[in-house]
Amino acid sequence: MIQTILKRLGALRDGPLKRRRLLTFLAPLTLLGLGPTNLTIGAFGSNLKNFSGTARHSAMLGLGILRVSGETNVALTADTTYDIATIGAHIPTSTYALSVYCQKDLDARLGSAGTIQIRPKEDIPAGYGIYIAGIWIAS
Repeated sequence: MIQTILKRLGALRDGPLKRRRLLTFLAPLTLLGLGPTNLTIGAFGSNLKNFSGTARHSAMLGLGILRVSGETNVALTADTTYDIATIGAHIPTSTYALSVYCQKDLDARLGSAGTIQIRPKEDIPAGYGIYIAGIWIAS
């Protein structure tokens, strides 16, 4: 099995990295329990509507990866922290900053309780789209 993985790794290096080759390489890792697994992620409170979230954990890398998006459901006040989502497992042991894309200036973080929080630096009216992505060292 290890020889097969090494051959597949060599095949990835020789040619252009394509999605099909990557999936072919990762399939044995998933069967061995080394591939990424899904984490439970859910909306928290009523601050976002049209909530969408995905979180994965890679045991091999010891990392968690997440993506959250939605629209503000209510007006958000500057310098106030809002809980918007939670993850269920492999939470970090400390707080991690997350990347945010929004037309307004705000920060996002993942806390050691598994809560994803945003903190606007300016007032945000209802209806603004927010996209958050991040990586953390998972427990």
